[in-house]
Amino acid sequence: MLQDYAVNTTPGQGGNVYTQPLYDTIRTGVVPAGGATFPMFSVPFGSGTSGATGAGPKTLMDTNLQAPGGSLPSPQEQCVAQVRIQLDPTATFADLQVIQTVCFASLVVGSFNWLTLPVISLPACCGISGVNGLAAAVGNVGLTNGWASMSSGFILSIPLRIMSTVNFGLNLVFVAGFTPSAAQAGTIRCYLDGENKRSN
Repeated sequence: MLQDYAVNTTPGQGGNVYTQPLYDTIRTGVVPAGGATFPMFSVPFGSGTSGATGAGPKTLMDTNLQAPGGSLPSPQEQCVAQVRIQLDPTATFADLQVIQTVCFASLVVGSFNWLTLPVISLPACCGISGVNGLAAAVGNVGLTNGWASMSSGFILSIPLRIMSTVNFGLNLVFVAGFTPSAAQAGTIRCYLDGENKRSN
């Protein structure tokens, strides 16, 4: 599988390969006491409501998903090597404590669940737990965003291939309530890092 993503190829000779994550953004709002599920990678840019701003349709600040319904348009496909969760810089220490306690993520491709784990395991930079300690120690809520480095995240030892027109998505599942300190503090972005292939 990885041989298909090894290098850029010449147009007309199999397609082109780029290092490009898929990403999507949601805004939770107030999560009820019984919990809720937030599907990601289901609404392309130009549609829905922006998670980054809370108003207007999604833009490239929210997602680079192009096709509706959680799929890649033909002839694109993605080889996912890493999963990252990034929180809004306005999230407070208290926001982070709740999120890492009551939220897990589930990555689904086709009809199969390929990955399920608490979001604390999907870090940007030093992770949710790490910035909890940093924010508490120095009182700087700006630290809660981490650093969106591709070297920081949950690495898939066996990369996951998402073929074009196959439905996929990541569900953020809150098993209990969550009231963000501010509306923007409930903004969560997910990255599926890897290589994007566009066949000719």
